[in-house]
Amino acid sequence: CELSKFDHAILCLVANCISAQVGPRHTQEVVRYLRRTFRAADTQKDGKLSLDELRQVFMNADVAISEHGIRDLFSSLDTGADGSVNWTDFLAACIGGGVLRSKETIDAAFKGLDINGSGVISAHELCIAIGQEEARCFLADNCIKQIDYTYFQQTVQHVADKRLNYKFGE
Repeated sequence: CELSKFDHAILCLVANCISAQVGPRHTQEVVRYLRRTFRAADTQKDGKLSLDELRQVFMNADVAISEHGIRDLFSSLDTGADGSVNWTDFLAACIGGGVLRSKETIDAAFKGLDINGSGVISAHELCIAIGQEEARCFLADNCIKQIDYTYFQQTVQHVADKRLNYKFGE
């Protein structure tokens, strides 16, 4: 079950929120650990990870992952298609289901998308976040014209579930 552009946008919003000190104390400790891991892996000190640097993260953590799995993961994280993974994409990939499902995180992400504070994410606001074509498809596929908080919360839960079941390199 692949993550859509909308799914990835939610993950990046959540990553930005928790990176900006929003969320429970435990979450902030995890973010600090991941930031240290990212910085240590960034041997070029350019604020992004190459395929080789990401491979080294797994080797240093003694995580068994195939070369195909590493390449698949890197490809999915390289959202700019520039051969690198930035901090936000790295953090988005590392966000656990507990963080995704927390009320504080969902509230912050919803507020980040609800630009005008109306209590719903309009089609226009969604277009700003994920692009016109992806927003149109998401709204049409779900037979909705806007996203209220409850629907957003359910969508985030669905993204968390998809992440739990996604296997790289298969």
